[in-house]
Amino acid sequence: MVTQMAAAPAPTARVARRWLSGGAFTDAVGAHVSLDEMTQYTGGIGLSAETTRTLEDGTLALCASADVERALGGAETAAVVSGAPLAAHGPGSGDTEYPGRVSLGWTF
Repeated sequence: MVTQMAAAPAPTARVARRWLSGGAFTDAVGAHVSLDEMTQYTGGIGLSAETTRTLEDGTLALCASADVERALGGAETAAVVSGAPLAAHGPGSGDTEYPGRVSLGWTF
């Protein structure tokens, strides 16, 4: 006997904080490099769904999700190389890029 239970797609939301600290080091050519801390926040929305089937040998659960995310505010990484300041600017609130992700999975 096979039975099936399916849930309606559910909305999802999340906020993530990414943090990086590189410390200081001297590279192969003798330049002293000092990296500042970098913090970036991202937010995302999406949908997830799951269906479960009870089979004769066990239960099979299938799940899927799709979402997009966006950087919230700018991110900047600053470094000092042999006394000269360098900066790299990451994705920020003025960007139009929305990375997406699709996930599929199962358990038995």
